[in-house]
Amino acid sequence: MFSPASQDPAWHLSASRLPANWQRTHSFVLLDTAFAFDRLAATCAAFDAAPGECIRIHYLTVCPAGTPAPELPPGCPALWTRFQRELLEGWPLPLPGIHQTSLLDGRIQLSIAFGETDTQVRLFDAVCDALFLDGRVPVPASALARLSRTGATLSIESASQPQADALAKAGFEISPTPAEGSFSGAFRVRKRTVTPDHTGCGPPGERAALIIGAGLAGTAVASALAARGWDVSLLEREPIPAAGASGNLAAVFSPLLSLDDGRASRLSRACFLRLLEELRHLERAALPALWQACGVLQLPRSEKEEAHFRELVLKHAYPERYVRFLEKDAAQDRTGQVLPSGGWFFEEGGWVNPPSLCAARIAAHPRIKPHFGQDVQSLEHHAGRWTARGPAGQELASAPLLVLANAWEANRLLPQPGLPFKRVRGQVAHLPIGSVPQIKCVLSKDGYLAPAVQGLHCLGATYDFGSEDPSLNPDAHSRNLERLAQLLPEAPPPLEAPALGRVGFRTLTPDRMPTAGALPPGSPGEEAHPRLYCLLGLGSRGLVWSTLLGEYLASLIEGTPSPLPLDLAAHLSPGRFGTSRAKK
Repeated sequence: MFSPASQDPAWHLSASRLPANWQRTHSFVLLDTAFAFDRLAATCAAFDAAPGECIRIHYLTVCPAGTPAPELPPGCPALWTRFQRELLEGWPLPLPGIHQTSLLDGRIQLSIAFGETDTQVRLFDAVCDALFLDGRVPVPASALARLSRTGATLSIESASQPQADALAKAGFEISPTPAEGSFSGAFRVRKRTVTPDHTGCGPPGERAALIIGAGLAGTAVASALAARGWDVSLLEREPIPAAGASGNLAAVFSPLLSLDDGRASRLSRACFLRLLEELRHLERAALPALWQACGVLQLPRSEKEEAHFRELVLKHAYPERYVRFLEKDAAQDRTGQVLPSGGWFFEEGGWVNPPSLCAARIAAHPRIKPHFGQDVQSLEHHAGRWTARGPAGQELASAPLLVLANAWEANRLLPQPGLPFKRVRGQVAHLPIGSVPQIKCVLSKDGYLAPAVQGLHCLGATYDFGSEDPSLNPDAHSRNLERLAQLLPEAPPPLEAPALGRVGFRTLTPDRMPTAGALPPGSPGEEAHPRLYCLLGLGSRGLVWSTLLGEYLASLIEGTPSPLPLDLAAHLSPGRFGTSRAKK
């Protein structure tokens, strides 16, 4: 830990190991393989004192599982105290995965990975300008080479000569330093292969984007790009945001769990935590969405599944703030109602009114220019610009970069055969206050029941494959009422009344994973679409997926460190459908 007396800016700079050229870059990426608070704080202090041309530092680091937020001794400089307060507020739950938090008004983007250093470093997707290594925590030299930009500087302490030799073999020029067991160097051999998705537009040129669709997906991407200084034209066919699949009165947010912690579970965990961060940030900025973290109780469908619920929580030892198993009596106390069983309780889960979230995202960024009531009928790419045209061929908006976030409608604008989506009807029942028992949290099983929002409980939702009926269906309403009996078996049925509710259409992918990234060519041999990206196929979890995937797409566009691990991001690429598309 640093000494409070060491307040010399030159000491900060030397302690942070930042190379001299960091002030001449637009953004700077640093990897620290063994988290040390004094090194991070020194980096922030040096950057805050003399940022030069640099507008953002991306600081990637690895912490042992369960690492708590660091504490400062008294008597520190004011900047360091402020920095510690921000770090404490943003310090993530010790859960597997990459966690990003912002410091110094967003000028420092901190990415923390909890776990074994060797494993976690392999999962970062970034191109680094500097690396700080602790030789006591060895990392394969090939993994470091993959992450290094040509010319990236390296500083390694407590290293052995064989470690230095391995780095030299991987492409680093290594020199010993006066300190025993310390080496420095620079990466000279370009071996890292950039994936097709991670091309990036970079800072030069016009930073303007055209986004089609102002639902959860489109506003998430617009918010992420605008926060990075992009001017965004947001086109929406309807007169208001979130009028399509994103327009439900209340959408539930909670993570998915699985015994093997598979890709859907890992993605939903990361997205759930990022959504919570966004909702709280909007609240602090006095631009709140309508939402409540009232908790979500997920009930099992059988005694066997109830045992599975208990086993999973014990196996993964999740923090109780994330999830815990409540036995039946405790679950009934928590909800205030008689229940069929106990279940998983997600303390920080709850419900959000999606239209209010979309509106808050737009209001938060003056760089987002919404254009409502604009029906895009065709797209045109000419002279490095995308142009959206309306029914009469008139130009609606144009920009060098295009993002499709208009769900099923995207296939109408894409070259055939398009993406292999399914369109699935869903109906939600709206039950007036007093028609069902008051509950203190969201109840979930095969469907869900939310506490009253604007005087109505939301109960749903159906999955009606093959139906294109946009009107309320009495049969679907009856099926939703059956869900109520499963959730609250002793509750009297609602009084007979005309069916109230809402119908929407989800867009599903064959693997039920969302689609985010650069759109691939339509057929083998065809050139890739220039600066054409998408965020599509969010299914029934658009609220949970959208925030982090908007950030992820912005990182691809800018070529900055990804908030998702490398292996997980591969399952989101539109290119994963390439083989089936070619066959079709």
